[in-house]
Amino acid sequence: MKSNDIQWQSVERSKLPDVLFGRRLSGLPVWRLGDALAKGRGVALGYLDKYEEGEYCPPGLIVIEDSAAVEVLSWVRTYAPSAFPLNQFARVISLADWEHLIERPFQPTCPAQRSDLWASIVLGELLAQGDLGLDIASFPLSRYTSCFSTAFARSMTIHSSRREVLRECSARLAQVEDDEAFSRRSVSVRRLEPVWRIGDQTGARPLEVPKVVEMVLEPLMAGSVEPRQLRGLIEEMLDARGVFFSDSVESRVLAFQKLSANVVEASVHTNHPSESALVSIAAGAFLVGRGTSHAFLLSRLGRKWAPAFIWFGLMGGLGGQDIWEQSWSLAVKGIEKFLRGRPDWCQASGADLSWVEYSWISRQLSGTKAFLELPKSLPSAVTIEIMPGAICQLRLAAEPGGVPRSLNVAGSVDADRIDYELRNTLDQLAILATRARHLLMPRIPGQMSLELDNSEAEQAKFTQSRRRRRL
Repeated sequence: MKSNDIQWQSVERSKLPDVLFGRRLSGLPVWRLGDALAKGRGVALGYLDKYEEGEYCPPGLIVIEDSAAVEVLSWVRTYAPSAFPLNQFARVISLADWEHLIERPFQPTCPAQRSDLWASIVLGELLAQGDLGLDIASFPLSRYTSCFSTAFARSMTIHSSRREVLRECSARLAQVEDDEAFSRRSVSVRRLEPVWRIGDQTGARPLEVPKVVEMVLEPLMAGSVEPRQLRGLIEEMLDARGVFFSDSVESRVLAFQKLSANVVEASVHTNHPSESALVSIAAGAFLVGRGTSHAFLLSRLGRKWAPAFIWFGLMGGLGGQDIWEQSWSLAVKGIEKFLRGRPDWCQASGADLSWVEYSWISRQLSGTKAFLELPKSLPSAVTIEIMPGAICQLRLAAEPGGVPRSLNVAGSVDADRIDYELRNTLDQLAILATRARHLLMPRIPGQMSLELDNSEAEQAKFTQSRRRRRL
């Protein structure tokens, strides 16, 4: 649907609740949004050009002039609380967003934008949040709306003026992340922005595994890498003749264990590993499976290493579907269908609040009570339309299950270290057992068996029994 397919109406403010509940307007529509805003004192109602006959005819779109937003929303909440928030009746957009993002003719984004790459990044963020476990096959894909990357990817997909839009989207996501009303996220916008930049600069074609690793690791070599021993490990991963490129899976697993032991040891006294350490760990797990099959290696490192999954998701997206194992592929395709859909501006947004309404609440009302009292899709979360067509779900900090923003995670350092060392020891035992089995299987013809046959075993038991009686 194009913006010029919409007919605009204005209404007296006192009659606005009746119109929102479906009362048909008697006046003739206009085609210029500016005329409707002027007559409606900062509010314009949008209807499709096929203005159906009938008594019940709610609007599909509400545009609010930025300078009038505080006055309009304050009036509605005070004198017509049954009509607040407006977003429960129709999509609400500020005039600035309408003029900048929607009224301009749509131009498709450059062909370099691959929705499957962004779906893989979203999946990586889901894993990095760390509250769903690693069973990718049973992931509830509805949780994709809780990822910052979802709103960012949707903004990139929908809107044409990408650079300006993406900067604004990132700034708005950072604003809701800092809001004390919402639970603290384990993955911050600041940590996601480097991943988004690489995804935005990638070509249309998937890359080979060595190229993927080179793209994410080489920037680390250009800067200062701490701790220093990490530089040598990164060089080893970039070396096409190194053990990480061996044809032996066992050798690659052992190389990853060496890498993770060094990196974890260097980060044992910190609550938050450095970005270089996270990228290196993710690249190591990616090289072990030459794709996404060994994502489980990251889960064994402990909770504080979960952010490595955002880099693993990026690498999976850069490599494309040929390197995805089955569960990863199904999850990515399930998320991708939500990213690709085009919005109809005269249909409901699916969010609990528009951005203009959230901005008003966060500035005019203090505490979480205002969010708790809102009609919401979920009692413990609020879904906000960050940019037109791009939503993000945020858990309320005051609800059960919300993570307090003052949470102290220092006590988990020792537990993570013990858990990692135990898992690492068990992995090494499993590899040694596999090697021992391979050594024992081939036997020289005529060589005496190391095991007794049935008759010899029975005779041995009888002899031992007689010896016990004599004693």
